[in-house]
Amino acid sequence: MSNQTTERTSRNECCEDMCCETGLRNRYFVGKRLSVHSFRVEQEYQLERRRMLNRAVHGWGVVFGFATYAHAGQLKIQTGLALDPRGRELLHNESMLSFDDAIIVNKKGKRISMDAALAEVVQDQEPGKQCWMLSAHYAEQRSGQVTIQDPCHGRRHEWDHVCETVRFSLRQVSPG
Repeated sequence: MSNQTTERTSRNECCEDMCCETGLRNRYFVGKRLSVHSFRVEQEYQLERRRMLNRAVHGWGVVFGFATYAHAGQLKIQTGLALDPRGRELLHNESMLSFDDAIIVNKKGKRISMDAALAEVVQDQEPGKQCWMLSAHYAEQRSGQVTIQDPCHGRRHEWDHVCETVRFSLRQVSPG
C-alpha cells in the first residue's frame, strides 16, 4: 500500500465518527440507492446554503417592489421580492389584499379581527393619527394531496408539493 493511500485512509477514518453540524449533503456513487431521505438531505442542504448566502451577502428586507396603496377598501400590493431574517425569499405577484385576509395585530401584539381594529380606531383619542405597519411573512402551503397505497394494503395521504408564498400582517403602531 502506498504512503498516499495510507494517509488518505487514516484521515478518512479519523473523521468518520464526527457529527456533521455544517451541512450534510449526499455523496453520489454508482450503485447508491436513493431514498426519500436522500432527496430530503439534498434539498435541505441546497435550501440552507442559499439562505445562508442570502443572509450573509444581502441581509434582509425589500429587494424590490412591494409598492402598496389603498384601492376600493382593499390594499393593492404590487409584485416584489424581499428576504426575511432567515434568508428565505418572499416572492410576491401583484394582488389585492382584503383586510379580512390579513392578520391584524393591535398595539399590544394581540391578534384581533378587522371589526375590533376598527373599534380601536374609533375609540382612539386622536382620530386620523393612527399608524399601521404592513409586514410580509414567508409561509409554506402544501398542495396536491395524493393517496399512497402501502404494501400492507394501508392507505395514507401525502402532499405532493410545497408552495412558498407570502402572508401579510397589519400591526397598529405608535406614530412618530
